[in-house]
Amino acid sequence: MLTSHSSPQLLPLDSSTPVPFGTSKPSTEPVAATGTRPAGDSVSKDRLKEQSLVKELRPRDVLESSSDSDEKVPVTKPSSLSKRKLELEVETVEKKKKGRPRKDSRLMPMSLSVQVSSDPSMYIEVENEVTAVGGIKLSRLKCSREGKEWETVLTSRILTAAGSCDVVCVACEKRMLSVFSTCGRRLLPPILLPSPISTLHCTGSYVMALTATATLSVWDVHRQIVVVKEESLHSILAGFEYRLREICKDLLGPVHSSTGSQWESTVVGLRKRDLLKELLPVIGQNLRFQRLFTECQEQLDILRDK
Repeated sequence: MLTSHSSPQLLPLDSSTPVPFGTSKPSTEPVAATGTRPAGDSVSKDRLKEQSLVKELRPRDVLESSSDSDEKVPVTKPSSLSKRKLELEVETVEKKKKGRPRKDSRLMPMSLSVQVSSDPSMYIEVENEVTAVGGIKLSRLKCSREGKEWETVLTSRILTAAGSCDVVCVACEKRMLSVFSTCGRRLLPPILLPSPISTLHCTGSYVMALTATATLSVWDVHRQIVVVKEESLHSILAGFEYRLREICKDLLGPVHSSTGSQWESTVVGLRKRDLLKELLPVIGQNLRFQRLFTECQEQLDILRDK
């Protein structure tokens, strides 16, 4: 007996025909063969690869590769915190430098040479910071006279030196004055000056020291006595300032013309005001005479504008 089998139901191809619930609508698009990927999926993955490559090429994520290996190592950049710390350390060092008292480079030579006399031939040579023993910087003093030399070492920097045919003396940074014979023997104990040295001079057996505070001292080394002891020169300087003011006043003359003036405008054939113009720059170099310089300069400007 033949059994009748029901044929499967065919669905209409018309999209307008309703599809019963639970029945899938067949796709009209061609289906790729088994084992192959859709083209859209490949394109999207290629785009993802390009985007990741762009991200890797950004400056903040730049990778460096070693010449000996393909392995890439990220570039380490200094953090903002460490950079700021370094800037603060530099600022601290600069502030410390600015806070230090400045020393006049002219009074702090590394080396100097002084010719004491030509007959007999005598030279003094100074060299600072020769060596350091236990953290102490040493200075060397060398004297040469008629081919014979001697030298000694001092523990402080030598600022200036002077000498004569009888004595050799040096003034050091710590206000110490040392006096030697021309053979290198110390003639006096080290002398502590009241203030830093300004001028040092020797004549025969006499040693003169003028300090920065205008105090004068003179020693007779041969007789081992103090001739002048820390004599103040402020009164002399005050008298000098008064005399200098009188000279400038005479060179300037009257600013406003008057019939009764007996001022002579020239001296030995030279115009006095021209001489004052040449003298004023020299006066202005001394801070003590700044007021005098300003007054004379202003009055010269008034005369020029007339």
